Amino acid sequence: MQRVSASDDDALRQPGRDARKTLRAGKAFTRDCDALLEAVEKARAKVVAEYEAAAAAARRGRFAELAVDRLRDPYGARFPLTALQRAGYSSAAQVLNAPTQRLAQAKGISHETAVKLHRAAVVLRGDMEATSTVRLEPGRADKLVLALHEYDRVARLASPVRAAAEHHREEASRLGDTAKPLRGKLRWLFTGKGRKAEAVEALGTLTEKLAAPETSDFTADLRQARTRLAEDDKTSLAAIWRDFDKRSAAYYAALDAALGGKVDATTGGGKQVELPPEVVAAVEAQPLDTSLLTATLRGYQHFGARYALAQKAVVLGDEMGLGKTVQAIAALAHLTAAGRRHFFVVCPASVMANWEREIANLSALSSWRVHGNGERDRMLARWTRQGGVAITTYDTLRVLTVPRTPLGMVVVDEAHYIKNPETARAKNVRSLMNRAEHTMLLSGTPMENRVAEFAGLIGYLRPDLAGALERSDEHDDSHAFRRIAAPAYLRRNQKDVLKELPELVAVDEWVEFTNADDREYRDAVLAGHIMHVRQAAYRAGAASAKAQRLVELVDEARENGLKVLIFSYFREVLTMVAQALGDRVVGQVTGDTPPATRQELVDRLSAIDGHAVLLAQIDAGGTGLNVQAASVVILCEPQFKPSTEDQAIARAHRMGQNRVVRVYRLLAKDSVDDALLARLGAKARLFDRYARRSIVADSSPSAIDGERAELSEAVLARDLLAGEQARIKSR
Repeated sequence: MQRVSASDDDALRQPGRDARKTLRAGKAFTRDCDALLEAVEKARAKVVAEYEAAAAAARRGRFAELAVDRLRDPYGARFPLTALQRAGYSSAAQVLNAPTQRLAQAKGISHETAVKLHRAAVVLRGDMEATSTVRLEPGRADKLVLALHEYDRVARLASPVRAAAEHHREEASRLGDTAKPLRGKLRWLFTGKGRKAEAVEALGTLTEKLAAPETSDFTADLRQARTRLAEDDKTSLAAIWRDFDKRSAAYYAALDAALGGKVDATTGGGKQVELPPEVVAAVEAQPLDTSLLTATLRGYQHFGARYALAQKAVVLGDEMGLGKTVQAIAALAHLTAAGRRHFFVVCPASVMANWEREIANLSALSSWRVHGNGERDRMLARWTRQGGVAITTYDTLRVLTVPRTPLGMVVVDEAHYIKNPETARAKNVRSLMNRAEHTMLLSGTPMENRVAEFAGLIGYLRPDLAGALERSDEHDDSHAFRRIAAPAYLRRNQKDVLKELPELVAVDEWVEFTNADDREYRDAVLAGHIMHVRQAAYRAGAASAKAQRLVELVDEARENGLKVLIFSYFREVLTMVAQALGDRVVGQVTGDTPPATRQELVDRLSAIDGHAVLLAQIDAGGTGLNVQAASVVILCEPQFKPSTEDQAIARAHRMGQNRVVRVYRLLAKDSVDDALLARLGAKARLFDRYARRSIVADSSPSAIDGERAELSEAVLARDLLAGEQARIKSR
């Protein structure tokens, strides 16, 4: 045995006199960390188990409802439908459950046919299993929603300290194992000098670590989290479903997190994508620090934030309602955690309140409202000193003198506002973007009239791509267009990533003019004012055909306890509607409504138990509002741009909506409505060809044939009016 001198032995013994106490503290510390991590894992495992049970039940239920004729495709040619129906087989499940011998006993079905039918049923069930989704609905998913509520509670309590717990637990456990020889005298006597020195050093490091201020603060937070986790949650099932009705997006996000879907080179919706190799490598290597987020990201949102960080300058063109704001906030939170201090959000005035609200609700970031004559300079100075997210509008940016402090990221919301690079607004925003390390342009409608608009947005970020995009446009190659844009453009559509989103039922409600309507309409056309022509269907007030049908639809919604969102381009139309509907209207959102009041109206609508109505000018209320409480949307007249209607509908049909959304568009026969719908078809096809999909989010985009639509609103209005004048005069 290696001998140790007395002086060396004293030097080694001195730090170890409190070894037992320190090691006990280290063991308790790792035990607390373990308990926290185990609580999260236990809650997650419960969600997974309940989800698998609910998914199996959903598959069985859906398959049991399939009519027998659905076996036609997997079976092949000459499907014996009549023979099956005569034998009493009305569903695919009955065929699957019947032995082939029994099937072969039916008249007109041979043994070979029975085997084919059985195989077809197995294939069809397999297809359903691959595509089945679980929707959270009372009665069908009670156990799952209970498990999700608990997982969400545990994950939110553990979130602030979870990552640190994993790190500290491993380090403390390692140091404790190394220092264990100091625990017993006999082991200490028979330990070599080198091992003694290693143990003493480990013990000293462990002592310092446990006594460090940051560890002490963490330990206090950890114990508080453990205490709260140990408390019984006595929330009733009914209360949980009420909470789900208000926060369903959070529950589905928790479900995504619990199931642990992998999101590297995918959209988060399960589709493998064809990213350029360099983009794949960048996104896979890009971490996302969510320590400053209080929201749980959906899989596709996690991917979107990482894509923005990896590519540094991007257009995020996700369809309305998919949470572009939370993806931007996730990127801002990551950069804040990495040490960046100053960020800018530029947006329309109508959505400022929404940005403030979302930053406060979804993250631990601070925000500053740099707007208004009396406050903007003071808030800008505080932002400069303290850091955080400055939120301003396009118009305010024009008069701001932004200090030359480094910017971690600039986020431009509703970026189609700067589609014309020659405007002063666009130049002001571009000057700000040029100073930023990262840039995100957010727009659910990056192209409305011309392909050049889309190329222009990409050009702000990647001038090298803009020229190639314009050349692909000249050759009418939409697939090449999307492939070229892939390094800077990401778009996902609702149907690809929100499998739980309720159905959207759109109905065109055609009415015939009353005599009063016809007179008003004819006078407006001959007077030659297109806006008066579009409103003419309501000029007769409650006696107009459109007004009567609108009241009928709202009455039907009242009978079913549903909330209604009504859009019109015209204030005069909304005033008439408000008079017709009376006190069931909670208010109107117009261009003059302050942002804070807009949100108050939405909150008031949501707080009402049962039926209520909110009115909105479509240009003012079609963006920035989240009105999942409403499940009936009425468009008083067709709009000049398909995107305007899409944005309005997306106020209700978006993540967090739990009911089927019904959209009614009121249209008058033999009027400008007919002509407008025909002309708008080309605009919709143009967007489908070039911007509806992105190579980043879809591996097999399909082009839809159609004429280019390079129509300005002024040209469209002029042509519509001329056409109606000619038609009226020829009657």
